[in-house]
Amino acid sequence: MDSLLNSLADICEVNVPKGASILETLKKVSGVEVKEVRDKEFVISIDGEQSFYMYEVNGKPPDTTVEDFKIEKDSTIEWKKLVPVTRKRIIVKIET
Repeated sequence: MDSLLNSLADICEVNVPKGASILETLKKVSGVEVKEVRDKEFVISIDGEQSFYMYEVNGKPPDTTVEDFKIEKDSTIEWKKLVPVTRKRIIVKIET
C-alpha cells in the first residue's frame, strides 16, 4: 500500500547552487508553506495540506535541520507526511 501511495507523489525539479540549504530549496517549490516559529522555520503544509512532515535525502533521514543541511550534489529530497497512528495507549490513574 505504501509503495502505491509513494508512486502518486508530485515530482518537482529545482536548480540551486552547491551548498544551498534544503530550506532555501523548499522556498523555490510551489505548494510548500514554511512558517517561522521562535526563530526556526518549519514546513507546515504541502499543497495546502497541513500536517507534520519529515524529510529524507537520497533515501536517508538526515541528522540535521532543513536550515543546516547543505546540498553538495544532485539529490532527491522526499517529504513524508507523518500519519498519526496510535502505537501505545497509556492510561494514567492518580494514586489515592
